[in-house]
Amino acid sequence: MKKAAIIGVICVALLAAAIYFSMSSQAAYRVEVCVEFRGQTACGKASGASEKGAQRAATGIACSSLASGVTDSMACDQTPPKSVRSLK
Repeated sequence: MKKAAIIGVICVALLAAAIYFSMSSQAAYRVEVCVEFRGQTACGKASGASEKGAQRAATGIACSSLASGVTDSMACDQTPPKSVRSLK
């Protein structure tokens, strides 16, 4: 094998390892959040580097199926969760 090919394989392996470790460290928290908005309830699951960040992302996922339009989405995002469950 040529020297350039070996260096290329090593670089790709190092890049893949760096991506894997950076992504696995970001998912320290995993939660499921259920939100009730305008008489309907939906739940969303998300991961994040912090518990608050994971809850915010899961709330956004739940609200995406409950709200229509920017105003509704903003109002839903501000609604306190009906339940929060830690996963893992």
